[in-house]
Amino acid sequence: MADLCGHHAQKVLTQLRQPLMPTWVLLGPGGDFRIEATPFSNDLEKRLAAAYIRRRIRKYKTIAYSFVTEAWMARAPKDWDPATPMPEKDRPMHRTDRVEVVIGFATDGKEISWRRWKMIRDWNEAVVALESWPMDDLGHFESWMIDLLGK
Repeated sequence: MADLCGHHAQKVLTQLRQPLMPTWVLLGPGGDFRIEATPFSNDLEKRLAAAYIRRRIRKYKTIAYSFVTEAWMARAPKDWDPATPMPEKDRPMHRTDRVEVVIGFATDGKEISWRRWKMIRDWNEAVVALESWPMDDLGHFESWMIDLLGK
């Protein structure tokens, strides 16, 4: 399921030349699946998206799901404590050293498979390719999106 995230992103960004909406694929117990899109642009909208997806996961008795979205990544400041919210000025969206990526993952509630691709743009700022970018350098990765089956 995680590899499908990359195929979906590649098609949307490079062939359809559209922004990649945050997209979920919910897999049901009988092999049926549902595609859900949850656009969000701030922390409040993320919390609303999480509540919506949690309800959909319960309603459809989801046994596994995947998620894919565009993102900005940057190294956290050395003095930042992960137990505290990151100051707004230090978030990747405000940093000049940020990297545009597509991130995707799949989980069955027990195992998580992550993928990351760097967005390659042409002279006209159009996305022309996604370059696979291993996640080995990130260490432990946490997100509100990865543990929705148990809640």
